[in-house]
Amino acid sequence: MGARATPAAMPPGAGRVVVEVTDRQRRVRVGRAWLAGVVRRAVRLLGAGAAEISVVLVDDRRIARIHS
Repeated sequence: MGARATPAAMPPGAGRVVVEVTDRQRRVRVGRAWLAGVVRRAVRLLGAGAAEISVVLVDDRRIARIHS
């Protein structure tokens, strides 16, 4: 078994992935905790260090306004 860094040995915030999920649509039920976990795992698999990510789920009308 290899040595692992403990949280006390790491600088504050090092490697911490913070994900905020906001659901502003009602068509599809999405588990926010599940989606945040998927994003965290993806960030770690990509080898990124610390990250703060916001995900906003919107309906078709709102995304169309954003794109216009």
